[in-house]
Amino acid sequence: MSKKVMFSALSIILLIVLAACGGSEGSGSANAESESSESKGTLVMGTSADFPPFESFNPEGEFEGFDVDLAHKIAEELGYELEIKDMKFDGLIGSLQSDRVDMVMAGMSATEDRQKTLISLRSITIQVKCLLLQKTQILRV
Repeated sequence: MSKKVMFSALSIILLIVLAACGGSEGSGSANAESESSESKGTLVMGTSADFPPFESFNPEGEFEGFDVDLAHKIAEELGYELEIKDMKFDGLIGSLQSDRVDMVMAGMSATEDRQKTLISLRSITIQVKCLLLQKTQILRV
């Protein structure tokens, strides 16, 4: 499957998850009432930026990784600005449940306990398999 198709499929899945999670009217983090500008408000993502290549910090101290790129794309598609909050992994679900964040993207598995706690938990797993060799090495199978 090509990278573009894979990215599109993952984006659609996450858009569905976000739509299912939908913010309550009392949630100020994703205020859709501001129609005077292009942005609908701010979508707040919680993550634990210690799990490269999914989420981490670059040398300049900025968030980077697959989940970060995907979150930016989702926010852009929905018309929101993205705010990323770095927190301890153990606090992510609590932050989501207490409306301190609108979504969580982290290297988190969809366990039975988490599925009981969260209404709409979708797991996205990407496996990358590659073999790196020096130019002078020959691979014989």
